Amino acid sequence: MDKKISRKDFIKVSSTAAATLGLSSAVMSSQKASATPAARMDKNGEYTVKIAGRDYCWRAKLENGRLVELARAIDTSTDLWLTRGLVDIQVNGYANVELTSPDLTMEGLAACEEALFEQGTVRWCPTVTSQEPALIREVLAKIAEAVEKGVLKRVQCIHMEANYLSPEEGYRGAHVPDYLTDPDIKEFESWQKAAGGRIGYVSMAPELKGGLEFIRHLASKGILVALAHHNAPYELVAAAADAGARLSTHLFNGCAATMHRHHNIVLTQLSEDRLWASFLPDGHHIPYHVLKVGLRAKGLERSVFTSDLISLGGWPEGEYVIDGQEVLIRDGGAFLKGTPYLYGAWANLAQSIKRVTAAGVVTPAEAIRLASTNPARLLGLKEGLEPAAGSESPFVIFREQNGTLELEGIID
Repeated sequence: MDKKISRKDFIKVSSTAAATLGLSSAVMSSQKASATPAARMDKNGEYTVKIAGRDYCWRAKLENGRLVELARAIDTSTDLWLTRGLVDIQVNGYANVELTSPDLTMEGLAACEEALFEQGTVRWCPTVTSQEPALIREVLAKIAEAVEKGVLKRVQCIHMEANYLSPEEGYRGAHVPDYLTDPDIKEFESWQKAAGGRIGYVSMAPELKGGLEFIRHLASKGILVALAHHNAPYELVAAAADAGARLSTHLFNGCAATMHRHHNIVLTQLSEDRLWASFLPDGHHIPYHVLKVGLRAKGLERSVFTSDLISLGGWPEGEYVIDGQEVLIRDGGAFLKGTPYLYGAWANLAQSIKRVTAAGVVTPAEAIRLASTNPARLLGLKEGLEPAAGSESPFVIFREQNGTLELEGIID
């Protein structure tokens, strides 16, 4: 059945889902995560923390939402990690809000961003997926209006994963083939106008007619071009990088289950050093032993974690309908019913970090880099997300327990 419920009711059921699936109540809290427990802060407002990419432990003094002092600590017993928050470059929806929907509202957009912030995401890319061109234009205009009016305050740019993707079975994933077509610069510019120039990241298939010309056009505008849901041979992937493509979107996903052992899009993109790669670390999209291979091939400096989160994120197990497609929620994942394909992600980025560190795939410091400072660098965030004296809030604190990183609190 098609379930549409209020934000208030969503919070109630998402908390139930968290208990059912053994997730932290702090991660699924309906309230903004609380600051680090008082026992961790001395009377001078100082915390002993670790910081990704830095040796030693640090004494961080916070006053009125500002990091006024950061100095090496004598005490090294802390299990807290100080960050300036997560950056999620691929969010299709959350908190019962589907972004590519005629039902999208200002209230829904605000609820979606609030729910993301409650889970430690301080910057995000609303992702518009394949649909009728007129509807795409409509939702882009709504997102732009929300940013202009201050309803949305944490949007870095809009991500388009829409229509210019391969229609081939397997490679198209959960995208409806009726909407998939060759790239059209004129059509895209009409979308960009509707978005107020806020489309800053586009995922597409380079082998489509006019694909390389389209990549060159976007790159000339400073737009991040990524390869996704495609079946391009090695020579064309290299040509796409020549034209200005810089990223592989959700690498290992959006491809056929059976491919040539040597000539396939996974190995081709792993071998292309000019392409970064985003990976989905929720434990469903990529087996963790495979994720290790991807991270080793790309290197930590060219890798990012993202969620691919959907409106049903955090919902109880069951069957739901989105845009006429039946989606099955089970075992902390979202699946397109009756197929071997996933339908985006159930887990938000903080939950995925908890899972991937618990599995020992990456260290806590590496997880923070992959989900915070690396995507900030990829997207060109002017302020960066490296904690430093003078940094302004928000600050997001994680707790490490036996190598597992879990959201502890937000200081805003």
